[in-house]
Amino acid sequence: MLAPPLSDPCASEPQLAPRYRAQVVPADFTTLAALTPAWSELADVCGGPIEHPAWHAACAALVVRSASPWLATVHNHDRLEAILPLVTRRRRGVPRLAALGVDEHHEPMDVLHRSVQALEALVAALLQAGLPWELGRVPADTATVEAVQRACRGRAVVVTRTAPAAPYILLDSSWTAPEQHLNAGRRSDLRRARRKAEKFGPLSA
Repeated sequence: MLAPPLSDPCASEPQLAPRYRAQVVPADFTTLAALTPAWSELADVCGGPIEHPAWHAACAALVVRSASPWLATVHNHDRLEAILPLVTRRRRGVPRLAALGVDEHHEPMDVLHRSVQALEALVAALLQAGLPWELGRVPADTATVEAVQRACRGRAVVVTRTAPAAPYILLDSSWTAPEQHLNAGRRSDLRRARRKAEKFGPLSA
C-alpha cells in the first residue's frame, strides 16, 4: 500500500534533548494494566478506538490461550511516545510477531505514536528483536509504511499488499427513518417480526 510523505497530524514538537528508550518484550495483563493511563492519554491524542487499551485488553483475553502477548514501546524520558501490542504466532513453522487482534477481527490498526521519531524508534526495536513481524491491516494514509520501508532498506525484506477497505455506510438525515432504505419485502418482514415480538410485551427501538 502507498503512504504519504513522512508527516503526522498528531506529531508533537520535538523536545530539545529527546532520549528515546525502545523495547520489545513479552507482556502480560499486569503490564497492560500498568500502562493503561499513559496508553489512554496517547490514544486520545493520536489514535482511535482500535488503538485504545480497552480494545487490546479485550483482544488479549481472546488470544491469550493460543498465543503469547508481547509489547513494543517507546518512552521519551518517562513519557510514553509509541506502543504496539503484539502476539507470537507460527507461519509455516516459523515464529513471528503479529499485531494483536488483527487476525481475529480484521480491523485496520496503526502503530500508535506521538511523533515520527518515536515511530522510527519503535520500528528499529522491532528489527533488533530478530523475528519476522506482521502489521496486518495498516491504514494506507499512515506514516508507518514509509517508516518501515526506510528502516528495513538493505537490512530486511518488506512485503506490502493492498487490502480491501472496510465496508461503511454514509449517514445523513434520511437515516433517522432507516426503514426507507429497505425494499418493500424487507419492510414487510420487519413489520411481521414486530407484531410477533409485541405479543410478548411492549416493544421499543
